[in-house]
Amino acid sequence: MQRLSSRLPGIACLTQSLALRWWMRANGLDARMRIGVRQTEDQLKSHAWVELGRVAIAESKDTIALFRVIESF
Repeated sequence: MQRLSSRLPGIACLTQSLALRWWMRANGLDARMRIGVRQTEDQLKSHAWVELGRVAIAESKDTIALFRVIESF
């Protein structure tokens, strides 16, 4: 995903995750998309990622551990 997003500037994690989940499911993989949030001192931040068998694809465990999942599909 990192190589793809470097070629498509401005693409957000939500768009990347939707595309990756669609591609994986179209190829017979039971991928799940997660959307999480976290509060910083001055703002609410969100992040989206894709998991396959509870393993995050193209994401570090440290990054997703910062977010509380609010939606999964």
